[in-house]
Amino acid sequence: MKNLLIVLVIFSFAFAAHSQVPFKPIQIVDEQINNRLNIFALNNTLKDYDVTITIRGTGFREPRSMGRLIRVPGRSKVNLISLVIERDKTPLYTYELEISDSLSRRVLRKEFELIKITPKNPITIIIPDKCTSCDTLMSQLDESPFNYKVQKLAENESMRTQLTPFLRSSGFDPETMENPVVMIGGKMHLDIENYPDLFAKLEE
Repeated sequence: MKNLLIVLVIFSFAFAAHSQVPFKPIQIVDEQINNRLNIFALNNTLKDYDVTITIRGTGFREPRSMGRLIRVPGRSKVNLISLVIERDKTPLYTYELEISDSLSRRVLRKEFELIKITPKNPITIIIPDKCTSCDTLMSQLDESPFNYKVQKLAENESMRTQLTPFLRSSGFDPETMENPVVMIGGKMHLDIENYPDLFAKLEE
């Protein structure tokens, strides 16, 4: 089958909104457990980074381990620092985060948890009524590092109405086509049947 790529410019569903969100390789989140506030780094890429974090605020004891260079592996969650909350206080903090892709030999390596990440170009699988390769692709995506969304044409008449002219102009009938329609960062691909094909598109 010929490689087919169609850029959609008129879809009103939420695909275009993704491009308006700044992509951050490292995200900071916190979780409070009893009298401790754990500060985590989430690496939203497949690439390793070294980070340092500086915390300022009130309601907790000043941490001793600030300023250490910490490795945050690709698609991982790492506890950067644990703040001890003062009795009857509410912790309030700001942070400064330095991120480097020049990996140091002297970096502190902590235990980490692998996480699912949303690629820079988000993935949506659109399932035609008679798709025969959709289950295979989604099973492979479930085992991959990536989050993805699923839309079924049978359950979204508005989407079917908007997609049909594009599909038919490309030689496909949404009533009979057996491949998924894969949206990657707002671009529609009609020739992706498995994860290696999809990953190759992500790397382009």
